[in-house]
Formats: sequence, C-alpha cells, structure tokens
Amino acid sequence: MSSKKEDEIHSANFLAQLKKLDCSQASIEQLSFWCQFHAKKASVLTPIWTESLRNSSNNQNVLAHVYLASDVIQNSRKKNKGEEWMKSWKSVMENSVKFVWEKCKNEAKIRASVKRMMDVWEERRVFGSRVKPKTWIASSDDDAEEEDMQKTNKRKNEMDTGVAASKKSTTSVSKKQKADTPPPPLRQSHDIKEMKANYLEGEDALLAEALHEMEKCERDLAEAEKVYEEDVSGDLLNLLDAGKANEPMENLYK
Repeated sequence: MSSKKEDEIHSANFLAQLKKLDCSQASIEQLSFWCQFHAKKASVLTPIWTESLRNSSNNQNVLAHVYLASDVIQNSRKKNKGEEWMKSWKSVMENSVKFVWEKCKNEAKIRASVKRMMDVWEERRVFGSRVKPKTWIASSDDDAEEEDMQKTNKRKNEMDTGVAASKKSTTSVSKKQKADTPPPPLRQSHDIKEMKANYLEGEDALLAEALHEMEKCERDLAEAEKVYEEDVSGDLLNLLDAGKANEPMENLYK
C-alpha cells in the first residue's frame, strides 16, 4: 500500500473518530492511545484535528478535541515518545485554543475547563518554558475588555460633550435674552422696592428705599387729610342745620 493511500485511510479514520468524540475519560483515552500509536503520522493528522475542531457545532465535542490533545501530549512526554504530536500541535495550538475560548464565550463551564488546562500546560511547560498558554486566553479577555472599555469611554465622552454643549448653548441664549430684554416698566412709585431688588445696588438702593418711604408717608398724609376734610364738612353741615352757623370757626374744628 502506498504511503499516500495509507495517509488517506488514517485521515478518514481519525476524522470519523473525532466526530463522535466526547469528554468522557473512556472516549478520550481510547482515541489518545490510537494517536500515540500513530505518532509518526502526526504531521498528516494534525490538520485533520484542526479542521474537525473548527467545523464542529457541538461545544462539548470542541472541548473534547482539546482534552484529546492534552492527553496525547502529556502521555507522550511521560513515555518519552510521541514528540511528533507536540511539535505538530505547537504551531496550531494557540490559535485553536483562542478559537475554542471565543466559540464557547457563553459556556462558563467549558471556559473553566479550558482555563484549568492552560494552567496545567504552563505549569508543566508542555510546549517548553517560553510558551505561556495562560496568556492565550488572558489576551483574548483583555482585548475584549479593552474594546468594551473603549466603547464605554467613547459613549461617555459623547454624552459629556453633548451635555456641555447643551449647557453652553443654554447659558449663551440665557445671557443674550437677559441682555436684550429691557427692564419692565414701573407701574407705580411703590414698585420702587422691585426696582431696588432687581436693578439698584449700594447707595442707589438705600436712596430708592428712602424715596419709597417718603412717598408712602405723603400718600398716608393725603389720605388722612381727605378723611378729615370729609368729617369736618359733615360736622359743619350738621351745625348749620342746628342753627349754629354763627359759632366761631375754631369751635367747629374742635
């Protein structure tokens, strides 16, 4: 059998097993053992794994793909064989994990499982000391948070700018209206208090108040004189009717 034909058979077999893979220990260990046995075909089978992961519509199946990779790599390291898988997956694993993390953004349990795997991979240096798997998901979160923060700040700045412009416009219009609006005419002299409150300050205000008090006294005096004259006239008529018209004038006003 030719090598190309053999690769095609292995690829088809691997794809079929990946489609029915689940997160159970038995399912993961069975396919992991098959992968370790065919480690020399890792470079051929890794693209099949990547394609199957990205085309899967089942998030549990997607998580199982990562579990499988983790089991194969770590067991290969323990047995000091199967380095082919680690080398093949190393070039695609970061993007694959980021894909899973984003695809399962609404699946808290799946994300928690992925995070635990990244912690273990980094602690055990699965892909070497220079590779930091925890940053694969942290950077994705940071980018999303930074994007959300930028959008929030943009909206806040737009709102603040709008409010400031509105206040400035309102203030400008109010000042212009106040400058263009003439003071209301004083209806009577007793409106002097209103004029004092709205238009006069300092000595002018005191003078206006004094004038107001003087005018008030003059009005009161005029009113008193009017009432007194009416009373005197009435008394005089009464005296004339009583035949006392010859009484001295001073007696009439007592």
